[in-house]
Amino acid sequence: TPAGGGEQLPGYLTLPRAHQRLWSAGASDASSTPPPPPLVLCIHGGPNERDYAGFDPWVQLLAARGMAVLSVDYRGSTGDGRR
Repeated sequence: TPAGGGEQLPGYLTLPRAHQRLWSAGASDASSTPPPPPLVLCIHGGPNERDYAGFDPWVQLLAARGMAVLSVDYRGSTGDGRR
């Protein structure tokens, strides 16, 4: 994810199942492409936490309900260093 100062913020994007198939297959017919899903931005709890690649029941629940979920490790998070 682009950030101020020309930096990139690491993050995890979880897509609903129908959009995962399109993403991996590369949709060639625009008429069969579903509209983009609503996006939920997950903000974790402060500078002493971070997101990990792994199972998150809340993220999976939202994705199962047809929403895309973006979890971003913003600057100053554990593992990202203080700037």
